[in-house]
Amino acid sequence: MKRSTNQEKFLDTLIRLNTKIEELGKINILNNHIYSEYFFRDLLNIVYGYSLENHNKKQKNAPAFDLIDNTNKIIIQVTATCKKQKIEDTLKKEYLTNKMEEGYRLKFIFIGNQNNNIKNKNFSNPHNILFDSKKDIILTQDLCEEFL
Repeated sequence: MKRSTNQEKFLDTLIRLNTKIEELGKINILNNHIYSEYFFRDLLNIVYGYSLENHNKKQKNAPAFDLIDNTNKIIIQVTATCKKQKIEDTLKKEYLTNKMEEGYRLKFIFIGNQNNNIKNKNFSNPHNILFDSKKDIILTQDLCEEFL
């Protein structure tokens, strides 16, 4: 009974967070985007066993990614823009070439409005960074399935 209640609370929290981010984003209130970086850093560390740190603490508004795990060689962009163009704009950033050479894998976690078809698209990846849309795009649904 308690597990079921915890699962329901978790799902409700993620859904409320997504809705809030989406609606506030429409009126250009973006402070929840920043808080989300810390929330998802901690959540992904627990759910996937990562050792993520907020890269924006070292480099304010860092280009291409927000979270970094130097142990598992993972970089993650936390974004509310769940569109192909957003992913391709990130993949073409020169800033990623050093991370590509060091063997880092790029992941995206989408907050706010979710596009469940995004994983099935093909993406231009000019720097050949490790990225597989089916595995490296994390949607709310993926987190819910992991939690269940």
